[in-house]
Formats: sequence, C-alpha cells, structure tokens
Amino acid sequence: MLRMNRRRALIAFIAGGGSMALVPGCGSPNSAFAPSATSARESLDVALATWQKGGKADQLTTASPQIHAVDYQWQAGHVLERYDILEEQPGEGVTEKRYAVLLRMKKPQAEKRAQFIVIGRDPIWVFRDEDYVRTSNMGDNPRPRTRRRP
Repeated sequence: MLRMNRRRALIAFIAGGGSMALVPGCGSPNSAFAPSATSARESLDVALATWQKGGKADQLTTASPQIHAVDYQWQAGHVLERYDILEEQPGEGVTEKRYAVLLRMKKPQAEKRAQFIVIGRDPIWVFRDEDYVRTSNMGDNPRPRTRRRP
C-alpha cells in the first residue's frame, strides 16, 4: 500500500514537471524541481547513512525536507556495510543530480559501483539508477532479481 502511494506521488511529480515545461512563462523546470548540489548530496548521504545504520527508507519521510529513497537492494533487506560517494556526474536532464557511489555490501557480501539520481526539492527523491529507469517506464521494466535471504 505504501509503495503504491509513493508510486502515485512520483508519477504526479513527474507529470506535474512535464506539464509545467509546456506552459510558457512559468519558469524553468530547473528552478521548480532541481535540488541544489548541496541539498542533493546531503540527501544522498542521509539516505545511505540511514541504510548503513540498519534503518528503513520510510523513516526518511519525516525529515525536512522529506526524502524518499528508492533502492531495490535496500528494500530487499540487503545490509550496507560502507559507502563512498565518489563524484557528481552529469545528469541527463536539468532536474536531476547524479552521483557515482561505491557500495560495500555486508549481506550478501559484494562491492559495487552504483549510480544514484536525486530529484526534487521537497520532497527529494533518491533513486538507484535501475529503480529510476524502472519507475520512469511506469512498470514496463521488471524489478531486478535479488537473492532472498535465508
């Protein structure tokens, strides 16, 4: 139920941003929806630190500004041992910030370089790139398979 509410909110957010771009004189999409570089990086750091400490993504929604984190491994219960935000990378649009992050997983044990995308101002959405693509395709892209914990 909570996932559907998040999905509806995200779809409304994306649809609202798209329609604002079509209306002349309403300002640029960048000014309306893009997080600042500082708030984007801080939100990504808060989300990853919460995961590392064993927290749930839902507890970020009480922050100010609200943060919604979408990461399939986090939601599947994988344990994050350590992370390093490596660098900001060029985004594909004016409303997003992209970051390369090195994730060291404890359960299951692995190290992986991942991309995270941060969009919005309040709320701020933090997506792993695979989740962002899947959400942008509105369900046409299946959830990545993860091994279930025993």
